[in-house]
Amino acid sequence: MTDTTDSLTSFFTLGLTAPAYEGASQDYRNSQRVAFTADADFIAMAEYALLQGRSRHLARNDPIAHAAENKFIAKMGAVSVKWQTKEGEEHPLMQELWDEFYDDPCVDGKGNGNTLQATWNHDRFQSGEAISRMLIVTKNNPNRVKLKLQNIESEYLDINYRGFDLTDVDIQYRTRYGITFDENSKPQIYHFYPDGTFALGANPNSVDQFRRVPIAAQDILHIFERLRSNQWRGIPVIAPMLTTLYQMSDLEFATVNKQQAAAAISWIVEQADALALNPAGSVKTADKRYMNDTEKKLIFTTTGGAVQYTNPGDKFQLVQSADIGNNLLGLLKHLLQKVAVGYGIPYYMLSGDTEGLSFAAIRGILIEFRDRLEYLHHFVNIPDGLDKLTARFKAIAKLSFPVDEAFPVYGFPRYYGVDELKDTQGDILEIQAGLATSDQKREERNTTFEQVRQSRVKDQELGINGLLDLPTTKAPVSASDKKQANNNSSSN
Repeated sequence: MTDTTDSLTSFFTLGLTAPAYEGASQDYRNSQRVAFTADADFIAMAEYALLQGRSRHLARNDPIAHAAENKFIAKMGAVSVKWQTKEGEEHPLMQELWDEFYDDPCVDGKGNGNTLQATWNHDRFQSGEAISRMLIVTKNNPNRVKLKLQNIESEYLDINYRGFDLTDVDIQYRTRYGITFDENSKPQIYHFYPDGTFALGANPNSVDQFRRVPIAAQDILHIFERLRSNQWRGIPVIAPMLTTLYQMSDLEFATVNKQQAAAAISWIVEQADALALNPAGSVKTADKRYMNDTEKKLIFTTTGGAVQYTNPGDKFQLVQSADIGNNLLGLLKHLLQKVAVGYGIPYYMLSGDTEGLSFAAIRGILIEFRDRLEYLHHFVNIPDGLDKLTARFKAIAKLSFPVDEAFPVYGFPRYYGVDELKDTQGDILEIQAGLATSDQKREERNTTFEQVRQSRVKDQELGINGLLDLPTTKAPVSASDKKQANNNSSSN
């Protein structure tokens, strides 16, 4: 892997600045209703740009979609990485090198490893897939392991690209949906749009329109949830809810207009003599109802609170639109429940409506929601992202440091339940039954044995050491805890 620092200036530096939401349309439900037999990516190709454009439009502009995305990403959290030896002990050197990288993993210097994982989740939510390029960057990189990541928006990987600009006919034949596959249908090369193609006002020539930047698949992290066999492009999480969300938007817009009309009062006056009428408002113009109408009519408007005077013989009729009634809230609740089911987010979490939910019901819903989050970590984020990232990190670190015996161990974030006391008691029971270690439970709470020890020392110095005593039923002590305690006692 060569140093690609200089090539960054000519690859994806401008970013996606073109309007990504031109495809968003209120009549989505009337288009793209086609189902036929083909592989998953070919079917998606027919409407992929529409799906991505509308998904990003809703995620940015629709409050329900925006709230669902933010809550989902917040609950997902970030998976921690701890480097251990085969014996289960911490590998201090590798952990130190990884922490350096994790504090600043991206080539653009934005955020840390937690920010990186959140970006992956946001990209996958909106566009269906997250893409990162692994680079060796030596310039202005103080880390000892020179690995950096470059996040790439999925629109740069054109699903319609079939390699027509490639001179190698064999590679062209194996290129589809923006990816060149090897003889075993495994990704070999990813083909991205060149720099500036999406720039606002860009006018690429005929060559640039078909030219792509090839990147070896081994340098790409392509994170998406596979829903069908042989699928290689991700489908936006928000896609199944597009029609419902647009329907809700249309319904609310029409309802507001109807309510405004209901707040207004109109009247119809049949006049015996139009010229004798003394309007309370301002006369506009004399006009005709139809082009060939020889009889002119006076058109006028009045202001609120004005008095309208009529002549003898005039007929006066009030007209007021009907109110929206009490059916809207029920329909909106039904549609919102459909959206929540599609997202996999509890309805009450999306709406704030807990009516009719018992304590046990909420707890059961949260457990089911937690299963979904852990599934995504197990089957998407870790195998597609962290596994490949840690493998590349170790391969580079081995070139300069003795870290052959270091292995990554992943820790899930802590998912808070309804009753914190019961959750804590459950954690203690897991430790006592040997189903988890105290290190794992401390990791979920973002703390370490050393932090706890130092806190207790400070408590003793302040004379409040009795306030935070351990419970009388002591949990089994892990091997790492024993080792740490022995080291502390020997140092004292």
